Amino acid sequence: MSNPPVTQAVGGDALPENPARRRVLISAGLVAAAGALLPWARMAYAESPAQASPAQLDAFLRLGQRLTGREHLPPDISARLFAALAQGDRTFGANVSRLIQAMDAAGISDMHRFKGSSVDTNPEMKALAVSIVSGWYLGYTGTPVGLAVKDDTQFITYTGALMFEPTRDVTVIPTYARAGTDYWAAAPASIATD
Repeated sequence: MSNPPVTQAVGGDALPENPARRRVLISAGLVAAAGALLPWARMAYAESPAQASPAQLDAFLRLGQRLTGREHLPPDISARLFAALAQGDRTFGANVSRLIQAMDAAGISDMHRFKGSSVDTNPEMKALAVSIVSGWYLGYTGTPVGLAVKDDTQFITYTGALMFEPTRDVTVIPTYARAGTDYWAAAPASIATD
């Protein structure tokens, strides 16, 4: 006949091992940990971006094409812009749908017809349209605050920002020092030959 496993108690007394008690203690610990994390889970859910369906992302891309006057916009940048603008706003997808419906009802096929329309006079609709156009042209959302540790700016794209389009044929998007580090220390060769 075998004896049950024995563990040593704090006072030195031998206690029989009880698997049911161990399961109860582990369960109680897990419940306590989940309860402690619940407020943070709620905050994370409230601040998470709205989940967009493929149809919503497609409608948002077409809205971006209408607002910017560009036929070809990258879908991946459009999805990032949607996520950034929806950050902390679970009604963003519904607001985009309302903007599309309002533009359709007002007969706005492009931004040339936007000015003075019923959508233009609605402050919420106008602010939404401006934030979408701004995100496409600047490549970020929010307002950058210089020398601040934190602001509400979210990066979307650099080389895909539409602000570079007008001069793309004559200028290079300034992504790095093309002549190498400290290239400005020496005078350009054209100055020496002039």
